[in-house]
Amino acid sequence: VAIIKEQFTQINEPKEQISERITQITKITNAEVQGKSIDWFKFKNYISDADIIISHNASFDRPFLDKYFSGYKIPWACSIKNINWTEKGLETKLALLCIYHGFFNDFHRANNDVDSLLHLLTHSDQNTQKMYFSELINDAFSPRVMIIIYKSDYELRGTIKYRGFHWSPEIKSWCKLAKKDVLETEIDNFSELNKSGALLYRVVDVPLSELHKNIRDIIK
Repeated sequence: VAIIKEQFTQINEPKEQISERITQITKITNAEVQGKSIDWFKFKNYISDADIIISHNASFDRPFLDKYFSGYKIPWACSIKNINWTEKGLETKLALLCIYHGFFNDFHRANNDVDSLLHLLTHSDQNTQKMYFSELINDAFSPRVMIIIYKSDYELRGTIKYRGFHWSPEIKSWCKLAKKDVLETEIDNFSELNKSGALLYRVVDVPLSELHKNIRDIIK
């Protein structure tokens, strides 16, 4: 990370009143957002040269952006999922990661969180000496596939979950996003589970620009 070239911060008046609790957390008041809206034309120009969008929990943040701004093909990286914090013995919450690395912010607001995340990514793994930013980018640009189990014996649900799948109520299937280079291993695992032939699945290539979208949007 060499330089912060430009910052873009805007606020938008929500449909409902901001509660006192949210104001305590973010310091954003109803008076501050009254009559305000995001200029999406300016935002489009702002991200036009971007190679990647980085978020701490991209699967949560991206659907909010896509609801109002669509059609872009910029890939997302997730600083929760694309960095193996658990392997490092760390929690994934941004505030805790910042404190562990010796800094913190006074309150939870988007521009503060962005600054915190950027600063966090300039730190390095104590064991590998590899910068977190490098680890995130390398993992984020690894080709991915979505493995979808759309039929299985009820008795296998525990084993399926143990192997990293999560249940998607949207498509009523077990799903797992996996790196393409480990797909063969995943298929071998299915062969071991599927001796009765009761497990049916399919594999969907996921373009980098489609990662972290809602599952229905990925497989449509």
